[in-house]
Amino acid sequence: MLESSFQLGPRSSSRRAFLTQSSLALATGLLSRSAAGMRGTPAITIPVNAKRPVTSFVPALADPEDMRRHARMAIEAATAAGAHYADVRVGDQRQFYCGEGWLGSRLKLSYSYGLRVAVDGTTAFLGGADPTPERLVAAARSAVASARGLAKIRKNIGSSSAAHAPAVSRAIAPAPVVTGEWCTPIEIDPFAVSPDDHVAALMGFQSLNDMVRGPVACGLVLVQWTAETRVFASSEGSLITQHLAHVLPEIGIAGFSQDPSIGKNDAIMVYSLNTVLPPSSAGFECVLGIALREQVAQAMDDLLPWTAYRTAPVDVGRKALVLDGAAFGTVLGATVIPALALDRVLGEEQDVSGTSFLAPPESVLGQPLFAPTLNVSVVTGGTHYGRRQWDDEGIPQRAFPVIERGAVVDYFASRATVSTLRDQFSLPSLQSLQPHGVLHATTAGGIPRPMPSACVAASAPNGPSSLLELAATIKDGIIVRGGAISGDQQGAGGALFNAPMFEIQNGKVTRRLLYGQLEFSTKALLKGITAVGGPGTVNTTTNFLFAGAPVTMMHQAVTAPAVHIRDGNLTSTTLRFS
Repeated sequence: MLESSFQLGPRSSSRRAFLTQSSLALATGLLSRSAAGMRGTPAITIPVNAKRPVTSFVPALADPEDMRRHARMAIEAATAAGAHYADVRVGDQRQFYCGEGWLGSRLKLSYSYGLRVAVDGTTAFLGGADPTPERLVAAARSAVASARGLAKIRKNIGSSSAAHAPAVSRAIAPAPVVTGEWCTPIEIDPFAVSPDDHVAALMGFQSLNDMVRGPVACGLVLVQWTAETRVFASSEGSLITQHLAHVLPEIGIAGFSQDPSIGKNDAIMVYSLNTVLPPSSAGFECVLGIALREQVAQAMDDLLPWTAYRTAPVDVGRKALVLDGAAFGTVLGATVIPALALDRVLGEEQDVSGTSFLAPPESVLGQPLFAPTLNVSVVTGGTHYGRRQWDDEGIPQRAFPVIERGAVVDYFASRATVSTLRDQFSLPSLQSLQPHGVLHATTAGGIPRPMPSACVAASAPNGPSSLLELAATIKDGIIVRGGAISGDQQGAGGALFNAPMFEIQNGKVTRRLLYGQLEFSTKALLKGITAVGGPGTVNTTTNFLFAGAPVTMMHQAVTAPAVHIRDGNLTSTTLRFS
């Protein structure tokens, strides 16, 4: 038992209530695992109070040597069938979700493959489950046939009429051969921990409700643990194996307005604590420790003053803005960051996830589109979410800037999109763009997309240390904290809603505003940044991005400071008739 390392109080009646609420039977839908003798395995139910490790309820991960051998067979079959280039990903992944209350818990396994081939300048992808040698060889031959057929169709379209554009080259830019094996550095394997200890860790957060007095609560607790062995092989000779570990935690605290004139639904304000426990590449150790719970307790204490303001419906119009780190990160994660994906910039995702307002690249790169205080980078290493040694096409993962002093200086590129860019544009600044290791898929069977797992907007080292300090010079404005967002398919604009908003008059917070919604044009909003908060205003948000066909959901962590923005368009989410 790991209980002594994180228990804060008794685990009696509240623990039983936790178990009762959750039901916490882990209904598990297993994919076919014929290679491990697991074909047709029925769903597994795991008692949440089990003392055995989670791994004892599921089959062992596939042997990496078998995965490497099968990957080489797929490459050999593709090149023998006529592929000029081929690469394959084989992955054995398991995910354990443990949540409180209605969130429940479950265990999910995925044993899959994804194969990409290039024939006559055209690529094809084929992915599926259960990567047996026979299935991989058949998939390789089928992918080559598909690519060859697509190349003929595109050639015919290009030559049939002058009105049609010629077939687009889908060559794969060359890359150095890489070999090796890498593991995410973790201290405690979460799958070697019992369900009982997982629940105990979550209960440690809930016990804070007995320690922090006032109209605040720590209520939403959900943790998704992922472990995967993923093999990549290419016809160039690359062969790599990575043992990956990621965690997506969600700890929510709620504040309840003390204004007696409003209803229960309007009173609640929910905040995510991803800054305290952000998405990361780490083990079970990341949810342990008294210091972590002290940080959550401090966040609950900090929320208390915000519950005391009286409330009023929002007064619509243009207002000066202070966005907290969560709100600003949400805006960046739904607009600028997906718009930097080079496949969207080139129009390759136009019928799927969308295009990009940061196009065409020859008119965007190096231009001061945003405020000079905006700097955004891709981050790697440490415990940053999505850390790995190589991406899903064998490129080493690197940190790099994408926006410097308000200008776009780079895109999220893959070997294929870099090749297309070089074919279509002759500018030296575009010809020099390189892939930086951001291509990945949620599972090996998904189509990889150029999208980093973690981005950071830089804070100002000596900037304002709090939201109130950022708001001190505002005569008439609002503070926006967190929220959800809806946007267009280019990232050119959107609306931030379901966010607690507070009125500012002469530098002071006067009341909480209800039913507010911030509508914005991305360029105008980010051009209007007049001040950036210091490190004490930083928050992390988890964004869910959708890309590819079939559509794949990808997770991304965006860390951002609070910002002061010249003005924004505040509207109401309700209609009131006199």
